[in-house]
Amino acid sequence: ENVALGQRQPVFLSDRDRRQHTYVVGQTGTGKTTLLRTMILNDIAAGRGLAVIDPHGDLYQELLAHIPRERWDDVVLLDPTDVEYPVGFNLLDCKGEDARHFVVREMRSIMEKLIVDQYGPGAREWAGPRFFLHMQMNMLLAMSDPENPGTLIEFHEIFQHKDFWMRWMPLRWKDNVLERWVTATLPKMSYTTFHENCTLGEWIASKFDDFVFDPKLRMIFGQKRSGIDLGRIMDEGKILLVNLSKGVLAESNARFLGMILMAKIQAAAMQRVRLPVAERRMFYLYVDEFQSIATENFIGMLSEARKFGLGLVLANQFFTQVDDRRIMQSIVGNVGTTVCFRVGREDAEGLEPVFLPAFDRHDLANLPNWTACVKTTVHGQVASPFTLRTLPFPTAEKSASAAEIIARSRARYARPRAEVAEEIRQSLAPTRVPPPSPSASTNDAAPKSASVTYTEPGGQTLTFPNNAALVAHLEKEVRQELVTELRKKVGSEPDAVEKLLAVHEMLEAKAAATAAKPSSKKRAR
Repeated sequence: ENVALGQRQPVFLSDRDRRQHTYVVGQTGTGKTTLLRTMILNDIAAGRGLAVIDPHGDLYQELLAHIPRERWDDVVLLDPTDVEYPVGFNLLDCKGEDARHFVVREMRSIMEKLIVDQYGPGAREWAGPRFFLHMQMNMLLAMSDPENPGTLIEFHEIFQHKDFWMRWMPLRWKDNVLERWVTATLPKMSYTTFHENCTLGEWIASKFDDFVFDPKLRMIFGQKRSGIDLGRIMDEGKILLVNLSKGVLAESNARFLGMILMAKIQAAAMQRVRLPVAERRMFYLYVDEFQSIATENFIGMLSEARKFGLGLVLANQFFTQVDDRRIMQSIVGNVGTTVCFRVGREDAEGLEPVFLPAFDRHDLANLPNWTACVKTTVHGQVASPFTLRTLPFPTAEKSASAAEIIARSRARYARPRAEVAEEIRQSLAPTRVPPPSPSASTNDAAPKSASVTYTEPGGQTLTFPNNAALVAHLEKEVRQELVTELRKKVGSEPDAVEKLLAVHEMLEAKAAATAAKPSSKKRAR
């Protein structure tokens, strides 16, 4: 809200103005995250589609507890820390030739940034043309079979085992450059021959070791079919929440997954060019600490995203955190709304031209907590800078909602750990096996056949990934004596789903009988 002359006025941004993107900057503890939470919850309440990439995990958990019931089925969770039900996210599962080449180009930018950040600017010299040539061409090879796409783990194996690349022969995708690569180059190439205490394959594969050997990422990247369809999420206005907690994943792995996700979101947005402009439903992407996952292609995303109905909300703590000055120049030149909480002296000097003459560097460096200076547009016209004060964040009404949202998202988009581990084992077998049926990896509203559907006495239908999740729900929501009887009748037998249906009428009758008795306790459902 804006407070001036004793008057309080709410502050809103129209969809038209939000197409020009929003940039939020401020020191830790000044109110930046509070503003993001308020904006996200307002978008959710208004029925808009959005994605939130959280590098810490705290915002992810808080949002789960505040999503209204009517939007629970719209939530799609990508949480690498949920190791029991990993969501597949195969960067090599692409639709169309343009998407394949876009992902390969983006992967080059991602690896350049990661290598330079880890080894310094001089790394460009020894991880140069030869490395990127083999990376790009073999990545295209792994994507050459649309019906049975390769994975990052299979791509990694190309450099570890002799003739592993031949499993994609003959080529299912006709590309002149790729055909020459597999007929004239790879037959003469040996990735396993030692040269100066190292093989060429080891030198190339070592750059991807962290992302393949981490069991959390392996369960995500090892699935041939992506459990989530980003294009469909955008077109249908879903809510995508991504937990990239650096404390659990390690910073390099969190950055890699975040950059891959940004590349795939950009590719999905560009696919909307096939839709008429009027049918491109607005979708908002929130990225906190965006500088850690921004590559040089991010510049193009800032200038082109609005044309495809994608509005960006970017946030970080310091204006000078971004090493690539071209990215910051692109933000200053393309972002329509800039929100500045208290910043340091150096950042205040850099941001001063944005807010002059209303606010100078001294104002920006001395703002109180939860107060920000705003430069925005109104109906496409530049407005005079003003101040706003963030609203207090509401308290969660029901903590159990997070567990139920997680159960619903698991049932639709995730797969059991044992099933994924078996698929990875088969993908590395001498003979390639077909991937799971596409019907088991889409974003259909109906849950997968392995899930359990339970109708509560009140008439509401809930879906759980397995019997254990259903029993856990009942332990919280139903009287303990009913849960005990359920355990006796169901147990852990494989045909437990049918038995659950058989005892449902008994549960409903007992719940109704319990509610009829006078009691101060909450009525059992």
